[in-house]
Amino acid sequence: MLNLVRRIGFIRLVCLLAGLAMCFVLLWGVIQPRAKQEVDPAARYQKPLKSLKLPSDGLTGHFDKKQLRRGFTVFQAVCASCHGTNQLRFQDLAEIGYSKAEIDSIRQEWINRIPDIDPNTGEAMMRQPNRNDRITGPYYNPLGSQGIVTAPDLSLITKARKGGAAYVYSLLTGYESEPKEISERYPQLKTPEGTFYNPYFKGLHIAMPLALLSENQVEYKDGTKASTDQMAKDVTAFLAWSAEPELESRHRIGLGVIAFLLVATGLSVVCCYRIWRKL
Repeated sequence: MLNLVRRIGFIRLVCLLAGLAMCFVLLWGVIQPRAKQEVDPAARYQKPLKSLKLPSDGLTGHFDKKQLRRGFTVFQAVCASCHGTNQLRFQDLAEIGYSKAEIDSIRQEWINRIPDIDPNTGEAMMRQPNRNDRITGPYYNPLGSQGIVTAPDLSLITKARKGGAAYVYSLLTGYESEPKEISERYPQLKTPEGTFYNPYFKGLHIAMPLALLSENQVEYKDGTKASTDQMAKDVTAFLAWSAEPELESRHRIGLGVIAFLLVATGLSVVCCYRIWRKL
């Protein structure tokens, strides 16, 4: 034993033993039976998001203002009774082609009121929105609305959800009848009362009822047929704009920067060649 230690050296022997111990530990971990991971049964019934192509997609994407106005029409008629877009103001609608007169008409007909203080009496009041007011959803008194679940603000919904615009579109068009297999195999997944089955929503059950009920639920001023699929695409496009209204200018700046960098790189290569070619 001493001769072996002398031949290979004490330090080398320690390293060899440590390596053998590590190999043994790794081998032991491989041959050990692994605990079965429980799979969420709800994930079995969740469907992949539907495909959606919008004009704003891609490096050179742009917004179709006609589609955005159609989408706002759907939002005003269907969504605004529960949801708001607090990051937008009524005056921002001018960016998608609405005139001042049209904006005034929209705010005067807006379903939700703005909480304010009466300057004459000092008492709380609800008033019609002004042009510079945010496009808010229904106002719930925090002192008298216990138990009321407020609907989420939709300003950034396409940025806040995985899948973006495709998630919103899939959710709006994805309501289905609950499969009988769920109640038979997984009774805990049965749709609770007051919720609705949607395989594109995490957990399968959503409190929001089917919003786009039938064709021609709204009337488009440009003559486009208001099918449920068309309404879902249009309101999704509007929400994509509300989440990133500066997208077009950002694309223009980005393309300009890329062009500048290409020209600067070419000039640098030429200058480098002319200066250093003789060395």
